[in-house]
Amino acid sequence: MQEEFKDAAYTFAKQRGDIIVDVAHVLFVIARKYKDRLQEQGVDIDKIVAYLGSEGESIKPPESFSDAATKGLESCHSASSAIEWVVETYRTLVIPNSPAASSSTAHAQTPQKEDIVHKAKEIGSAKPKRTVEEIYADLDALIGLVKVKKVIRDVVARQKAAVVMKERGQSLIFSKHLVFTGAPGTGKTTVARYIGELYAAINVLPGDAFVEVGRADLIGEYVGHTAPKVRAVVERARGGVLFIDEAYALMPTSANDYGHEALSTLVQLMENYRDDLVVIMAGYRHEMQAMIDSNPGLRSRMTTYIDFPNYSPDELSTIFKNIVESHTMQVSSDAVDYLQRELDTVVSHVGFGNARFVRSVWEHAFSHMASREFADGAFDTNELRTLQKEDVQFACDELLQGLRQQARHHTTRIAITRPGVVTGLAWTAAGGDILYLEAAAFAGDDTLRITGQLGNIMSESVAAALSCVRNMSATLGFPKSFFDQHSLHIHAPEGAIPKDGPSAGITLATAIASLATNRKVRDDVAMTGEITLYGRVLKVGGIREKVMAAHRVGIRTALIPYENLSDIDEIPQSIRDDMTIIGVQSVEEVFAHALGDVHANES
Repeated sequence: MQEEFKDAAYTFAKQRGDIIVDVAHVLFVIARKYKDRLQEQGVDIDKIVAYLGSEGESIKPPESFSDAATKGLESCHSASSAIEWVVETYRTLVIPNSPAASSSTAHAQTPQKEDIVHKAKEIGSAKPKRTVEEIYADLDALIGLVKVKKVIRDVVARQKAAVVMKERGQSLIFSKHLVFTGAPGTGKTTVARYIGELYAAINVLPGDAFVEVGRADLIGEYVGHTAPKVRAVVERARGGVLFIDEAYALMPTSANDYGHEALSTLVQLMENYRDDLVVIMAGYRHEMQAMIDSNPGLRSRMTTYIDFPNYSPDELSTIFKNIVESHTMQVSSDAVDYLQRELDTVVSHVGFGNARFVRSVWEHAFSHMASREFADGAFDTNELRTLQKEDVQFACDELLQGLRQQARHHTTRIAITRPGVVTGLAWTAAGGDILYLEAAAFAGDDTLRITGQLGNIMSESVAAALSCVRNMSATLGFPKSFFDQHSLHIHAPEGAIPKDGPSAGITLATAIASLATNRKVRDDVAMTGEITLYGRVLKVGGIREKVMAAHRVGIRTALIPYENLSDIDEIPQSIRDDMTIIGVQSVEEVFAHALGDVHANES
């Protein structure tokens, strides 16, 4: 049925010469199909036509469906739901903007096309502007995202200051555009909507329109097709926020790809409409960085990056319970416990902190409950109220097969039984992980061998760590000649997996110091931090994911750079309460916490 309405709306828009299939096109074709039934409920097709305004002039077929049209179609999965949607949308969108509705005022007039486009951005009528406090209350109610919320407040405060300075006649210009980085399902779209509302509330934008698009909405299929598509999308978003999801897909993939044209056109329009358009781009961090760096115009405008972390298992469990409660239902305690165990042992292992996943769990669990309760052919009033363990188990079995297999290949904790072995903490695209680094010495001529697929930056960290430890021979109490008389081998197990980055500096230094002093490293301590030649510990990224990885395998002490202590607020409270997180400024502090007593020589 949705496809039928979609095809009819497309054909209607094409006949009118409209370049975009909008919500009113969908409204018209459904109202025409169910004309008799809808007339009884006060729906006047002529008013819908009047709302559409004059016909377009395009000789080409429509290029895309608006977000409002797509959402309207998604609501029409049956005749009754389609009729219900038409009635609601007609009353909230068409009636307030019809000539009859405005004729009672002194300035009565038919809405202009530009006004209609902006009012049709969302299904339903334009809601009253909310206060900053009201929007922040909703933002704060989101699960997790501690650092994201703080950065949003900083961004809004900065923009408000610029507004105040402008009112005083002073120029203070900050880019309003933002880059959201992180995996899908981590809250980026929701937060982007709040940004639009906040910008409108502090008068940075004239309205809070929100248009979400992807690659297909911006890039054409032939020469001369891309720029008009971009202009049409931007026109719809003017006065508010244009949200481009998976924006890195705009990077050209071949000589026949028009991604460069889309980006160049977008940059020009961002300049033309700099007072009434905000662009928020979202996608994975490295891909987004590469795409933005490829265009100098974008690079100068997209200067604020906000990272969205994966949700922790506890946060996902809370999101699941909130979804259930939002449907005025309950979930049994053993069902919650079962889901928590699955999230702890599978989801965290593969970095799958995706809120879309727990929504899928809810949908599958509800379907199973409905099938179970309808087995006798009928529902009674007490059924369909509580999800049971078997419902959640069914959902997890359906959704987690592949992820369970991946979890078996995750790094597991081992007992450290000899000097030279250290537990490090690493960040990957899939989240945090532990990483064992090993050092061994052999009688030889001061050579260094590195194995285990260590990248260039990490290999440089090995050299820096070695020089640092050699300079500390007197402090650590080993002969300065130790390295002159031994060849050193540094190895990172699981050599099939490439490893790079500077954050293993203190881990490497500890492995070398452990070897030189013959002191075993505590196996209940994990660490991360960059190192300088003289032993200073520098700030690194991914602290949240790294500490969560340590906690997952049972390690309860984490050494992190002192400068990263401000990041621990991002770590779920339940994990912080169960961990000792120590900020270190020098390798001497690292060694004091990590190195045990002198280890007996092995026979």
